[in-house]
Amino acid sequence: DLTGASLDGVIFSEAWSSRSTRWPAGFDALTKGMFGPGNDYTHQDLSNRWFEGADFYGAKFSYANLQGCTFRYADLRTATFTNTDLRNANLQEANLSDAQLPNADLRGARLLSANLNGVTLVGAKMDRADLRGADLTGASLDGVIFSEAWSSRSTRWPAGFDALTKGMFGPGNDYT
Repeated sequence: DLTGASLDGVIFSEAWSSRSTRWPAGFDALTKGMFGPGNDYTHQDLSNRWFEGADFYGAKFSYANLQGCTFRYADLRTATFTNTDLRNANLQEANLSDAQLPNADLRGARLLSANLNGVTLVGAKMDRADLRGADLTGASLDGVIFSEAWSSRSTRWPAGFDALTKGMFGPGNDYT
């Protein structure tokens, strides 16, 4: 609780805040270079950063470079990743429910046991992505490229989605 603090001249570059952080009246944490929920990282290069367990609820990452980032166990619910570069990112066990990822580049991303329930992945590139154990129920997958992606018996798909016809590796596929 910083509601009574005088923050003039304080440098917050890459400091962390959470949804429970309370700021003084008139203080705009979104313009101070901080990491946290609801912040706008549009067009930023945050490649190869370590964000394990971070709270980015509702954050905006559109057109950002997040290549090679670690978001393992992160809260990314309702976040926006339009046209975002997430190649080789580690999103294992991250919560991306209801996130927007249209045209995102997730080639080689690790999404093991990630919660992708209700996400929009329309037009996303997911070649070589690891989706073993991921929950994609309710996801919008129109135009998604899954070439050489991995799935498992525990991967959950939207109703009517036929993973066996998408060029993935996994149980039940015919490799002849």
